[in-house]
Amino acid sequence: MTTNEALLLVVLVSHIICSLILFYFNYYFLKWYGRIGLLLWCILVGIGIVSSKFYNLDNLINNSLAGKITYYCGLLVSGILYVSNFYAQDAKGKLLFKKRFDIIKNFQELKPISYNQITTMEIPKSYILKVSKTGEILYCSENFQKIFNTDESIIGKNILALNETLGHTDHSWFYETLKNHHWSDESKFIVNNEIKWLSWHNDAILDKNGNIEYIYCTGYEVTKLMQINESLEFKVLHDPLTKLLNYHGIVKKLHEQENVERAVCFFISIQNLDLIQTYYGVGIAEEVIKETSRKVQEYSNRGYLCGRIAGSGNVIIIFNPTDEEISQVVDELEKNILTDVKTNDISIHIKKNIGYAIYPEHTDDLERLLYLSHLAMIDAAHNEHNEVVKYHPQLSKNLEDNISIASKLRDAINHQKIDIYFQKIININTGEVKFLEALSRWKDEELGYIPPQTFLKIAKSSNLIDDLEEYLITQAIHKFAILKRSLEFRNTILAINLSPSTFLHERFVNFIDQQVKLHQLNPSDICLELSENTFIYQLDICNYFISQYKEKGFLIAIDDFGKEYSSLSVLGSLTYDIIKIDGSFVTRIFSRKNQAIIEMIVKIANMYNHLIVAESVETAEQVEALKKLNCFIQQGYYFHEPQKII
Repeated sequence: MTTNEALLLVVLVSHIICSLILFYFNYYFLKWYGRIGLLLWCILVGIGIVSSKFYNLDNLINNSLAGKITYYCGLLVSGILYVSNFYAQDAKGKLLFKKRFDIIKNFQELKPISYNQITTMEIPKSYILKVSKTGEILYCSENFQKIFNTDESIIGKNILALNETLGHTDHSWFYETLKNHHWSDESKFIVNNEIKWLSWHNDAILDKNGNIEYIYCTGYEVTKLMQINESLEFKVLHDPLTKLLNYHGIVKKLHEQENVERAVCFFISIQNLDLIQTYYGVGIAEEVIKETSRKVQEYSNRGYLCGRIAGSGNVIIIFNPTDEEISQVVDELEKNILTDVKTNDISIHIKKNIGYAIYPEHTDDLERLLYLSHLAMIDAAHNEHNEVVKYHPQLSKNLEDNISIASKLRDAINHQKIDIYFQKIININTGEVKFLEALSRWKDEELGYIPPQTFLKIAKSSNLIDDLEEYLITQAIHKFAILKRSLEFRNTILAINLSPSTFLHERFVNFIDQQVKLHQLNPSDICLELSENTFIYQLDICNYFISQYKEKGFLIAIDDFGKEYSSLSVLGSLTYDIIKIDGSFVTRIFSRKNQAIIEMIVKIANMYNHLIVAESVETAEQVEALKKLNCFIQQGYYFHEPQKII
């Protein structure tokens, strides 16, 4: 390589280095033609370096006039485009070159600031602010100026006063920065009629004595990120089906409340929603929920807090209500307890269970208000009247007692502390024991005697019913198998009461059959008593399970006939072997009306060759009256009180 070539290569390498430096520091300040010029300059210099390495560039330029003109003109034109860019006028008539000089001067003033903060000033989309410790604006970027929608310079004005013109009256960011020397947060502004979210990072710049000289603020637009966050927060705090606040949203709103002296919470639930879903399907059930929630949402127009807690549970919360306001809402809700919901050309009649609780009358915790109103709603579900139920302390006590009983019940099942008693059912013509009904009895060491209806109800609500029924069935069949060996009970049939959930369960069909075979009994030795509560389910389902038991050889009895749901039409819809007349008819047997009902039931049973059993027989007069009505199989304390026997 000749000396000229080496010199030219050095010059070209220097040019490319300088060009890259200029490109890095000046790219964002250049207009489009300035950028083209700078890029062209870099490209030409780069070509020169590459050509010098592989070719004799000096000879190429010297030997070719066209090459010489092209190369040097390209460098000259690109240089002119680049340099002339700095003399372009901006929209305000100021020289861009001077503006660049001012910015570089500001860089020199901000030497204590980190490199990342300095470089943000080069990004056109950033928002830069420099204020004194009294709030006077010393410098702001063009984007920051746009926030206030004015062509008048805001330099020298007080930033706190300017923020108040936009409705931003919270100046904690300024005082926190003065106090802690740094601060970060997000704020919302409207720029050119568009909502923009800015993430701010403030630093207090100190002089050599450690005193605050000024505050430097850098803002970045995070609108899209905040919109995503808002969308996620909405999903977290709202119910996807009804768009009402969910439990977390309601609790968050409760914690945000201030100056609450009184509050009332109404809890609204749809009764038998599970049956609606089973019969009509999930889609229709959801439409019912949405329609009910829409009615609840209407109360938000009054400023009330509304939400959907779970399932069909909706709440309406009123803060600082008057007595008249509470009474008005109670009356309105009571009038709409029974309503018809129309959806997909289907009209569904629904009943709402509604309860309410008041703060601080019932609790000094706003969040607990949800729990207490829910208890009142549960009480309304068991209320025979269509009314809104107010919470009372006994509901909490009942719940606590039930939880305690549920815990003890589990222990009683596991340790076989529930006894099986038997009551004889007598054929008064022959004196033989026709049936033995198995009855459960539980006496806890602390709580004393607990009625069967109580612990059976608690077993259902605490998901212990399957374990309890398995235990009672096992014990009853085991003890009966022993009694069956005696002469007195050789021809006796065991009667077992089954809850609807147990009777209508495929697993229990096989379970009972296995227990009978295990104790070497015949299915015909067992009579399964079907309670009237089972009739609230569809009759075709009841008949399906009855047929399952009948195929295996079990007897079926309709227990407590006439007590609640059953009617004479039921007798023609079900397959059964025995009718047990409810004791309420026997107790009032001397009423001509009751005698006529019993006589009619007996005639229907005899017509289909079914047995009749009269329950709750307690006097000799009742025995004779039933005998005259051709009811000869009787059960009651007159004959035999339930005993442990084994």
